[in-house]
This record gives sequence, structure tokens and C-alpha cells, in this order.
Amino acid sequence: MQPGDTFLLPKPGQIEHLWIVLTHANADGLSICVNVTTRRFDSDDTLILVSGDHPFIKQESVVHYEDARLMDLSFVEQILSSGTKKFICEQRECCTHKLLDRIKDGLITSKRTPIGIKKECRKAWGC
Repeated sequence: MQPGDTFLLPKPGQIEHLWIVLTHANADGLSICVNVTTRRFDSDDTLILVSGDHPFIKQESVVHYEDARLMDLSFVEQILSSGTKKFICEQRECCTHKLLDRIKDGLITSKRTPIGIKKECRKAWGC
């Protein structure tokens, strides 16, 4: 998987969310990913997404920067190819370059992005 790739995967005890890959794998084989969630009254409004920003998005949503994480995408790819019926897990349409740039800018701007994630992204993006 590459930056801009997306997939559906549930968070523990929740419904599936759209996850977006932001970085190439680091030396440990981990990539930074963020998820999109429905906009709520207490959401981080750094980046609001609407229908048309990505085919999966049907209502006003936000990137949940607070939940940005390093993920082992080889494990995600194993789950995607396993055809599991226990939960929804599927690859979705890639982000446009424009949307990916907006998400990356938001990650750096958001006050809710974990400091370690910002540091890892700056290193990966050379900024």
C-alpha cells in the first residue's frame, strides 16, 4: 500500500471507518494512517470533508487526527486478502493528490495530532 490508498477497517468495538495511508513504510515497516469519521459537535474541525471529496464520504465528516497511528500495512493487506466475514474490511478508492495534500496539511496543523505522529510525518515528508 502507498500514500493515498484507502481501506475500510473497524476500530475495536466500532463500525468500520475509512482509513487513509499517509506515509510510506518506515524502517520498522509501519506507515502512518488516519481515519475519517462523521462530524460531531466536539470533532476536530481542522479538515471537514463533504460528499464528493472521496467516493466513500456521503455526509459531513472529519479526519480524526487525534487517532492517527502507525500501522503495519502488511498485516492490513493480509486481512484484506483473507476474505474474512467477521467484519467489513475492504480496499477502497485512492485519494486524489489534492485530497491527500489537504489531509497531510491538516495533520501538521491540527492541535489534536499526537506529537510523535507529527514528528514521524515531518521526517517522512522531509519538512
